[in-house]
Amino acid sequence: MDVTIVVCTRNRGIQLRTCLDSITQAIENQNKKAIEAIIVDNASADDTRRVAQEWALASRAPARVIVENRLGLAVARNAAIRIAQGNVIVFTDDDCRLSDDYFTKMIDHYARDSGPVIRGGRVDLGNPKDIDFTTKRDPQSSRLSDIAQVAGFILGCNMALPREAVVRLGRFDERFGAGALFRSAEETDFLCRAYLAGIPIEYVPDMIVLHDHGRRSINEVQKLYFGYCIGNGAIYGKHFCANKRLLRHLYWDSRNAVFELFGGRQFERNLGLTYRRTLIGNMLGLFLFCLVRLGSLTHLSAKQNPEQRA
Repeated sequence: MDVTIVVCTRNRGIQLRTCLDSITQAIENQNKKAIEAIIVDNASADDTRRVAQEWALASRAPARVIVENRLGLAVARNAAIRIAQGNVIVFTDDDCRLSDDYFTKMIDHYARDSGPVIRGGRVDLGNPKDIDFTTKRDPQSSRLSDIAQVAGFILGCNMALPREAVVRLGRFDERFGAGALFRSAEETDFLCRAYLAGIPIEYVPDMIVLHDHGRRSINEVQKLYFGYCIGNGAIYGKHFCANKRLLRHLYWDSRNAVFELFGGRQFERNLGLTYRRTLIGNMLGLFLFCLVRLGSLTHLSAKQNPEQRA
């Protein structure tokens, strides 16, 4: 296989069908490479597995459905990596839709590479009624040049990993991601490891997915964002010894939190997001990761072995 597209899903039977149909269209619109699909059912209790199996049976491209009963997005992604045959492994989410030319654009980028490059693309809102959050619309291509900018540089719902990068770096750290102790930042951790290993990380605007995330209340966004802050704090705890520049954001958030307290600019006023709340989440994540590192939370992460080799 040249490319493996992975969708990890849990209790999303209705949305999953739309996601998978977009994958079908994107595969059929290119004829250069062999593409397989892997759907990982992460212990769903609804009709998700049936939807996935029906789609796989009808797919013209090779498609497999596997079940991973250990909860966690990183766990599910690692289950797919273990059996993926593609030279490039692409991840999207079950509430996303690929553009019709997604694989055509992606394959063109990788055809020009002389070594492994991790790529992510544009993420647009799938429904204009949803709050404009967890999107990325930068119009220009760029490469990550500063580890301090790693969070959000590319998004996990639109991420392509060359197999060589996975072999060199190992799999996702299962302490991170939805369903884990730190409920976000599994892709940020992977990108930090790639940056430290000298593997280029590139954003390209023509690899496009539409994200139907469904969040329409400010409370939902605030809760999600605080989880991101905790995850990023854990990233600081894990990687700052390898590169102190990672802490630049923590410094600026601390500085801005003080200014904000005395009437300075609020982080995202329209969403009720503050630098103070960001800092609290970061420090909580940093503290919790230090406890994990010291073994105080071993019972919460005993089954989560980071960076298993592919």
